[in-house]
Parts: sequence; structure tokens; C-alpha cells
Amino acid sequence: MMPVMVVNGLCGAGGGLVRSLLGWAKSKSKFQWKRVTESIVEGFVSGMFMPEPITAAIAGYAGSSIMGKIARIPTARKLPENE
Repeated sequence: MMPVMVVNGLCGAGGGLVRSLLGWAKSKSKFQWKRVTESIVEGFVSGMFMPEPITAAIAGYAGSSIMGKIARIPTARKLPENE
């Protein structure tokens, strides 16, 4: 029997996969394996700490979106200096 954290992590990874595929289908952009892999890993990490598989899948779906946005925040631009 697998530990609960692994099962919940796999459910979260499934949620991240669904999120990635739905995002790709809506965007009409080129399919990228890198984005799918990132969403699966982000979903796994998000779902690992949930108490039950259904909650883990939902957390994986939402967590892949949140973690992806945090990871892709552009660096702040420098403001012009007053001289």
C-alpha cells in the first residue's frame, strides 16, 4: 500500500495535468512539454499535503496555476534616476 502523501501527490499531479491541458486548449498556442511537466510537478507538490485525494486533485489544479504564476513573475524594472 502506498503512503497517503504519495497517493495525494499523484492526485494533485492529475489536477495539474488537467489544468495544463485545458490552458493549452484555450490558448491556441503550440503544445509545450515543458509546461505540462511543470504543471504536473507543481500539482504533485500542491496535492501532497492535503488530507484526502479529492482535495488533493483540486489543490493540484489550483496550485499549479498559483505556483506557475509565482515562478514566472518578471523581475522588477529599474525606475529612471533623478539627476
